[in-house]
Amino acid sequence: MLFISVGTFAQEVQKYYKYSAEELAQKKIDKLAPELNLTTDQQKILYDEFVIYIKNRRDDDAKYGTYGLDYQKKMRKERMKELKNSLKQTLTKAQLHKFIKMTIKKNK
Repeated sequence: MLFISVGTFAQEVQKYYKYSAEELAQKKIDKLAPELNLTTDQQKILYDEFVIYIKNRRDDDAKYGTYGLDYQKKMRKERMKELKNSLKQTLTKAQLHKFIKMTIKKNK
């Protein structure tokens, strides 16, 4: 009985997300590539970084959802900070500046 409940819960969580982390990462890359003039190598690296970021955010949402919205926002900010730090190694300063500017504009 317990096994069935756990299985049902896992299926409900899967339904919550319209796209997989990989699909979302690819959509992000498709949007960013022309705007930031990304090279093929940069696109591959950013894709991997975005997949990790999205999966970590989803894990945080599932893990800390009961702590409240303020805590979730705090965790998301931490994850974005981690992402930006990792992007510093891949993007040029101009690309990183534009990415941050785009991120800030989106979150307003």
